[in-house]
Amino acid sequence: MNKYVSVQAKILIPLAVIFLVTMGLVSAYSANQQKQEAVINSTDNTTALINAYMDSLNAMMFSGSMAMRETLRQKIMSQEEVKETRVLRGEAVTNLFGPGFDSEKPVDELDRKGLNGERSVVLEKIEGERVLTIVQPFFASENHNGTNCLSCHNVPENTLLGAIRMSYSLGKIDSAVEKGIWTMLGINVAIFAVGLVLIGLLVRSVVISPLRQVRQTMSAVAANTDLSLRIHLKSHDEFKDVGLAINEMLDHFSLTIKDLINTGHRLSRSSDQLLEVADQTQHDISDQEQQVHYLTTAIEQMSEAARDVAENSASAKAAAQQALDDAIRGKLQVDEVAASIKELANKVEGASTVVTRLAEGTEQIRNILGAITGIAEQTNLLALNAAIEAARAGDQGRGFAVVADEVRNLAMRTQKETQEINNTIQRLNDASEEAIKVMADGVDQAATNVDQARQANSALEAITLAVSDITDLNTRIATAVEEQSAVAQEINRNIHTINKISESSNQGATRTAETGRDVSEVTDSLNQLVNRFRV
Repeated sequence: MNKYVSVQAKILIPLAVIFLVTMGLVSAYSANQQKQEAVINSTDNTTALINAYMDSLNAMMFSGSMAMRETLRQKIMSQEEVKETRVLRGEAVTNLFGPGFDSEKPVDELDRKGLNGERSVVLEKIEGERVLTIVQPFFASENHNGTNCLSCHNVPENTLLGAIRMSYSLGKIDSAVEKGIWTMLGINVAIFAVGLVLIGLLVRSVVISPLRQVRQTMSAVAANTDLSLRIHLKSHDEFKDVGLAINEMLDHFSLTIKDLINTGHRLSRSSDQLLEVADQTQHDISDQEQQVHYLTTAIEQMSEAARDVAENSASAKAAAQQALDDAIRGKLQVDEVAASIKELANKVEGASTVVTRLAEGTEQIRNILGAITGIAEQTNLLALNAAIEAARAGDQGRGFAVVADEVRNLAMRTQKETQEINNTIQRLNDASEEAIKVMADGVDQAATNVDQARQANSALEAITLAVSDITDLNTRIATAVEEQSAVAQEINRNIHTINKISESSNQGATRTAETGRDVSEVTDSLNQLVNRFRV
């Protein structure tokens, strides 16, 4: 969520930022310029001090007190700004007067540059403060600040005699510059604070007060929905123009609200009429839908009944056709059965004749078996007599006795088997007689069945004719029912179309009624809204 910032703050904060940034830049530029000026002044001061140091050395040389030159160096170094000073003895002086003190020998590249005749000015920061180091070479000259160097140094003119190195501290000067900068900043900030307060009061009077009046008036309009309120500003500036524009806007709003009130009343009456017409239309369409629904139900029932009749007619037609086909097949089968029964009767008669002959043959076999039985009995008697005679013969008749005994056994088995055959033939004879009787009955029954088959054939012919008539009648009924069903379906489709149209009309009427209600509700809401305004 955006934080609220007042117009006064939006004006004063940028002014403060611009002033502070400008003041910071100006102060930084001023400090830099002062420090550069301090470097220039310190360079001049250090150069002058080096020249004075050299002049003092020349004076000591003329006075013959060069042995005290170290004391002079210490005295110069006793100054607070001088961090270091040394005299660098050149090669020509070393050749004339010896190597001198250890402090007069070169120790770094800067010293060697000075002894090569190169003047060096170096600014560096040592232990938190700026230090200016100058190496100034000196050459033999007939007039060096009023001194003839050649009188003491037997060397050609412009011969490098040596150099003086001096390190000058800018810490005190920088402290003074920084103190001045901070003092200036403090004064500027105080002036700015006073100016900012004055500007704030001016902004509050010229800008904030008119804006507050505009805001209070608009808040009152919003809180009380009173469009009769107006803004009254005494100033003659853009804020008064804004107030006049807002007053003009409120005038337009008042006219618009009045028009909305009148329009809302008219719209309310129209929506009531629309709602009444829509409700009546919906009621009429609902009645129409109910009647159409009843008619649709009746048509559907009639169509369903027609479909049932058509289906039943088709089923009856199919059943009649099936019955006709079955009757025709039954007639053919009855004819075949009658022929089969007749043929069976003939075969039964033939079988009866065969069985009769079989009975006669069986009787003949029985007679033959009687003869065989008599022969077997006689053989048995003969075998018995033979056995008796063999017994009488003793050992000589023993073999014949065995044969006679076997013959007797054979005769007995023959007699037994003959009896079995006789029994079987008796049973066969009884069965033949029963078969003859049954076949006679079958022949009679076959004759009866043939007559019944003829009667069934006649009945099937009558059924075939009746079923054929029923089939034709079902065909005509099915055709008529199909035509009736088609007409009913067409009527049903038309009824459905009418029903859909009625439903669509009902939906439209419902939507119209709902729209009327919505319009009525919107109208009521609009009236409630506009009635809250005082114009």
